[in-house]
Amino acid sequence: MGELRGLQGRKIWTVGHSSRSAEALVMLLREAGIELVVDVRSSPWSRRHPWHGRDELEKSLKAAGISYRWLGHVLGGLREEGYDAYRQSAEYAAGLDELIRLSEQRTAIACAERDYRKCHRHYIADDLVARGLRVWHLLDPGQITPHQMTLDLF
Repeated sequence: MGELRGLQGRKIWTVGHSSRSAEALVMLLREAGIELVVDVRSSPWSRRHPWHGRDELEKSLKAAGISYRWLGHVLGGLREEGYDAYRQSAEYAAGLDELIRLSEQRTAIACAERDYRKCHRHYIADDLVARGLRVWHLLDPGQITPHQMTLDLF
């Protein structure tokens, strides 16, 4: 954890591929100057949108000069015990540390859901903000919104 000091001001973006074309996703990422996409889907494929499957996504990003990394095995959202409980695990903490290390590049975490508030990306964003990073959500071209911490009302 000591090596993660000095994170104040570091930024990470989030994006949901949704039904966007590969070209539209690349355009959105380029507009934000993203250099690395970290895929946080547990299952990095899509029957509806095969161009967002892991291999195809990696190819289209590479062609656009954007690096790709899959961390869905440690940050993915489909967890038997529920994602909130999983966030307490050492595995999740290690995944978050890896994501933070990767964010030395201009990084966006990606998942399928367009709206981050309906996706586990909001939990990851909360945890990044709690560690001193700033998180921005890429919604649509020209639409970027800062992350607001999730309020626990229970």
